[in-house]
Amino acid sequence: MLITSGQRNGTFNTVQYDGSPLAADSATDGNGSFRSRAGGGLFRSVTYTATTVQLQNLLALAGDTDGDMDVDLSDYTRLATNFAPGGSSLAWTDGDFDSDGDIDLSDYNSLASNFAPGGYGAAVVLEPASVCLLLAGLLLLGRVRF
Repeated sequence: MLITSGQRNGTFNTVQYDGSPLAADSATDGNGSFRSRAGGGLFRSVTYTATTVQLQNLLALAGDTDGDMDVDLSDYTRLATNFAPGGSSLAWTDGDFDSDGDIDLSDYNSLASNFAPGGYGAAVVLEPASVCLLLAGLLLLGRVRF
């Protein structure tokens, strides 16, 4: 948390981190919040709320081209659009997760292994009743013959 107040009015014209200005990688949201890529998989987010200004550093998982803390179809689309196994000078935000100057199957495999549209660490948790229902359905399918 950088600043807490009773009420926030407006946004900063310039935000600097370690002496360098942060620039939005894409459009800001309605509050003026934005993400700035620092290099590799490091992103810095400036978030404005009604009463605070927050700065957060995020070391994104390989596959997260936009630093939004999920690896989803928009990240896949970015990688697929920039797929260049022969070499190029593309960046993390284009899909070069291993920083070897190209976007190839190694980068695709990194994205696929971290694919998490619900966000990092999101896991499917089955309730015991759901597991029982699933097993009963599988048993019934095994007994039905076509």
